[in-house]
Amino acid sequence: MADYMKNLGARMVEAGYHILPIAPGQKFPGQFDIGGWRPMFSWDRYGMRQPTDLELWHWQQWPGAGIGVVCGAVIMAIDIDLLDADDAFKARKMTEDHLGSTPAWRVGQAPKCLLVYRVMHQIASVSFGQFDILGFGRQFVAYGIHPRTGAPYSWLQEGLADLPLDALPVVTAEQVRGLCASLDEEFPSRQSAAPVFTPALAPRLCGAKPSAELRADHGAIKSALSHIPNPDVPYNEWVRVGMALKGALGETGADLFNGWSARSSKHASSATSIAWRSFRPDRIGAGTIFHLAKANGWRRVSGKTAPASHKFPKKVTSHG
Repeated sequence: MADYMKNLGARMVEAGYHILPIAPGQKFPGQFDIGGWRPMFSWDRYGMRQPTDLELWHWQQWPGAGIGVVCGAVIMAIDIDLLDADDAFKARKMTEDHLGSTPAWRVGQAPKCLLVYRVMHQIASVSFGQFDILGFGRQFVAYGIHPRTGAPYSWLQEGLADLPLDALPVVTAEQVRGLCASLDEEFPSRQSAAPVFTPALAPRLCGAKPSAELRADHGAIKSALSHIPNPDVPYNEWVRVGMALKGALGETGADLFNGWSARSSKHASSATSIAWRSFRPDRIGAGTIFHLAKANGWRRVSGKTAPASHKFPKKVTSHG
């Protein structure tokens, strides 16, 4: 088992990056305790600061910990989620035309790729079609094992552990907006866009405040979930829905999560099952599912569900 955090974590911090541990073979920030891994709550705090020496030491003891990089304060990335090689090449070329050439170019499941840049001011996150702009409130895996390929992520030029932060080209919000417009025109999306996360909203998405209502009956959750669209939502939003379902229903929610996940073109049953087994919710549940469903037209009357006649809006809101 590769010990990326133990071998490269200190170099990443010294290079200037805001890092956190990634659960082995997963994409989400993880925490190891009581002999197992679970998702890490409130990891967004590392977007504003680097880990302390003591935190880093503890992370280096966790078996198989990967390394994630938190975006927003000093760094941003664009995730190109295209499986056609020609399209992926075209999108990467467009990215470098707008933002400049970067030596930080990572591949997990080729020809999909991720390009990393530096920012002087916080960049908001946005997802549209097969593209994710990873800014405030988002993170990506720098070193670890890809959950689908089972192989390590690779850096095709220079890895971040060998690149000081100031070696990356600086981009502005205006450049990013221009890139988004060009990509959306070249690769028009037939799916609803995920929300634009502003710095004011990002802590709500990642802070994992306790839900006022954790448990609910299966019928109410199933009805509410049917109103929550899944237009290839970002990974952290996918995890949040799964965590909320498990918090609301326990193990009986596994089939609902798998069915909801299958609405996405990114769905893989094996990865979904692995993620579900790793979830350990203790502060998130039915309240989150009901909040997301109500934002998309679902109504609950006197404890019963009453679906509204509607079309899904383009924006999917989140609940912290």
